[in-house]
Amino acid sequence: MENKHKRIVIIDRMLKGDPVSFLQIAKELENELQEIKKKKKHKVELSSWDLTNQYSDVFRKDIQTIREILKTTMGLSPDMLETVGNNRNKKYHYRDNTFSILPYLDYRYSAKDYKSLERAVDLMRGTLPEQVFEFVEFSLKSRVEYDFGETEKSIDYGDNLSLKGRERLPILYKVLNRKVLKISYKTFKDLTFEFVFHPYLLKQFNSRWFLFGRHEEKGNDYWNVPVDRITKMEELKNVEFINRPNQYMRYFDNFIGVSEKVWLGEDGDENDRLFLGDVGVTSKKILIVIRVEGKGTWGRIKTKPLHISQVELDTGFNEVDNCGRIRLDIIPNVEFYNKIMELGENVIVESPLRVRNILKNRLKNTLKKYEKD
Repeated sequence: MENKHKRIVIIDRMLKGDPVSFLQIAKELENELQEIKKKKKHKVELSSWDLTNQYSDVFRKDIQTIREILKTTMGLSPDMLETVGNNRNKKYHYRDNTFSILPYLDYRYSAKDYKSLERAVDLMRGTLPEQVFEFVEFSLKSRVEYDFGETEKSIDYGDNLSLKGRERLPILYKVLNRKVLKISYKTFKDLTFEFVFHPYLLKQFNSRWFLFGRHEEKGNDYWNVPVDRITKMEELKNVEFINRPNQYMRYFDNFIGVSEKVWLGEDGDENDRLFLGDVGVTSKKILIVIRVEGKGTWGRIKTKPLHISQVELDTGFNEVDNCGRIRLDIIPNVEFYNKIMELGENVIVESPLRVRNILKNRLKNTLKKYEKD
């Protein structure tokens, strides 16, 4: 099993480049074996490593293992591992040269692995303030448990573990603010775009991951790419990386979610419209007054504010009227309207009128569809 793991790691590395043949892979494995023999005094098992007909059979099983990881563990098409050429000169490579199965090769942690993790985390104790260490310990151990735990979990982050493109997150994290990418992107309408991109930030919203950065052609430093719609990525080694603007995170103070574009009330997907050239309008922030009815709803809005700009109006919750009012200073994007509708009948926009009317029209259209049944 140990040899198989090492083989898969080496094969995975080679598949990220130009297409490689069985003989190229076998030769690389042989070279790796010789390096291991130099470093270790004891004998190393040669079976399944040397250039023999025996490895030819093992190689087919290794390729099948990779395809199984793609399909079963990662939820991807096995065609991510592409075969080119004929049977006499067959070669293999990943369609995406930044792709790797390694984050998912050992997808389940055992009790033994947890103990190793605990020892590693404990080495940080004393190097950090106690309160900081406690949060670091919680973040690392709970995240590993949630993502890779094989037993009953004691924490639930609520992430979408079956999210398409999730396997790219470790790769994207490594290139953030360092590498330039060429990204292929496919809309829900099956239109494909390619563009040069300088990645700055990974952001999660509504159990979905978004990549933010500079779209080279458009000169936009805050371009939004849903990770689940990336079909291919390629690192551009000869393109100089452009650093992100200062105080980059302040951009997100202006709105809820991931896009500052004002929602125009049209059907269709906002990101598709952006890529198709319908960029809408970029609005300035406006003041939005919201009435919150019911003490329970008020309590939830107060303890979990809709936005950092949220302030209470008047004297807070009025027991006589059974309501309170809040004010937001934001750009009314699609995520804002979705959030208000998600909160239900006890949250009502009072002003401005154009924002209130957009919500009224959405509710009317929804009601019409229910009345058809």
